Amino acid sequence: MFVFFCSIYFLDWVLCVAGVLTIALNLLVLITITFRKRNLMVIEIYIVNMAICDFLHGVLGFPMLVTAFFHHGWPLGLHGKY
Repeated sequence: MFVFFCSIYFLDWVLCVAGVLTIALNLLVLITITFRKRNLMVIEIYIVNMAICDFLHGVLGFPMLVTAFFHHGWPLGLHGKY
């Protein structure tokens, strides 16, 4: 039983670290592309688009996922119910 709970909390911390790394590394990509002196090629625009989407997922998606994992369910009330 103890090993099961340790593995759940280990997964929670892995998700926290993954979220922080997602935010930091994609922000680094966006800063690097911002300070370039020449025009962007098509593949670089695609990379910027992916970095923006991934950054927003790290900012908006990971906190909700980690909250749900730490509370073993969604603690912020019912959603989609009127």
